[in-house]
Amino acid sequence: MHGSLGSEIRRNRAAAGGTNRGMFRATLLLVATIALAWVGHAQTQAKCPVTHKLTLNEVVGFVSRNLPEGRTVQLIEACHVSFSLDAPSLDKLMHAGMTDGVFNALNPETAAQLTLEQAHAEVAGLEQHIADSDKAEAAELGVAIQKLNADYQAERAEVPPVPPKGEFETTAEHNARVQQNQNTLDEMDRKHEADAAALTARFS
Repeated sequence: MHGSLGSEIRRNRAAAGGTNRGMFRATLLLVATIALAWVGHAQTQAKCPVTHKLTLNEVVGFVSRNLPEGRTVQLIEACHVSFSLDAPSLDKLMHAGMTDGVFNALNPETAAQLTLEQAHAEVAGLEQHIADSDKAEAAELGVAIQKLNADYQAERAEVPPVPPKGEFETTAEHNARVQQNQNTLDEMDRKHEADAAALTARFS
């Protein structure tokens, strides 16, 4: 379970880092629109200013843009939310700066039934699991690269050096042998670089 949730957190973070700017601006605009629309409802009976349940990105936007906690809570209670309060969601919300009040409002909305302390512990446990996995993968990659380099050096050492120009050898013939030898080494270098890149990509 932890492995799959940990992978999902990493995918979520990677996706967040590569979000299209246009989509990011659209999300910010929607967050601002919802927040402003709520002002007109603040002194009246709680009504949702939008026609859909709040998404995770919208709630993260409220939190990260420092919308007052009370207003965020009111929006959650009036509009409800469309996401589950699972570990990946908790990770995004906590990194955005979620307060206890916002968490308490989200908890019954998503039927997570976690205490804030339990939520922190779950995310902390997942992050430690990810860190341990990354460390193990880095060590495994290091061993694999070390073996690849050793095999490469051994293979390269088997290529004999070019003998000096023979007494009856023309300069052109000698240069051709030198070039052929260099071409062999260059091909080995390119293969080694490609193998190292493929190995690194497999562990990334």
